[in-house]
Amino acid sequence: MHITVCDDQSRDRKQITDILNNIAATLQMDFVIQEFDNPHDLLDSFKKDTPDVLLLDIDMPEGDGITVANTLSNQYPLLPILFVTNHDNMVFEAVKCSPFRFIRKSHLQEELAEAIPALTAKLANETFLFDIRNGSSTIKCQITDIIYIESSRHYLDIYTTNGVYHIRAKMSDYDKRLTDYGFVRVHVGYLVNVRYIYRLSSKGVLLDDKKLLPVSRDRIDEIKLQYSRQLERFVHGIHI
Repeated sequence: MHITVCDDQSRDRKQITDILNNIAATLQMDFVIQEFDNPHDLLDSFKKDTPDVLLLDIDMPEGDGITVANTLSNQYPLLPILFVTNHDNMVFEAVKCSPFRFIRKSHLQEELAEAIPALTAKLANETFLFDIRNGSSTIKCQITDIIYIESSRHYLDIYTTNGVYHIRAKMSDYDKRLTDYGFVRVHVGYLVNVRYIYRLSSKGVLLDDKKLLPVSRDRIDEIKLQYSRQLERFVHGIHI
């Protein structure tokens, strides 16, 4: 998950980053954290890359976070924004931006520890976009509707509850991102959503529809561990 933090105070940025890294370790996720100390550089960064999440200080000397959030929300309406603030009196104005959460700097640890898992659950159920093979169209598909992905040379077959999509892409384009949302790489050519796994063994991965997929036997112990962790997080845990 790509997280951007914008705060003019270096001490606050460090504290936020440290807490996020601890949360990543607890959730067994990979966070790529990018820091900015002013809104101008932050806005410029969006020309190159869009993060999955933005943690934004409301009150900064070079520009207030509310104005920045309004600008970004108009351009990126699906971007989750978490406002970080020391000023409770600014919350009423900031709420117009429809942020995902307000995080008080006096309660960073506990409020981020609640907000990030909740956000992960939200993102896992939102629309995941990918381009079909001809590149001229875009298919919308919810992550939870993807059953598994099969790789064949330079193409992927994405099996969903609504059908199969054949696209030109690499497995690595999807592996890292989907692993954060309940998927397990059971074989070099297969990435599977744990929500649809009926049984996992050294013989293969049996899906709910009784289809059997291959499993890398030399990695079976590692795969079982990943599977149990994802199962706990996204099926039995708080992320469903």
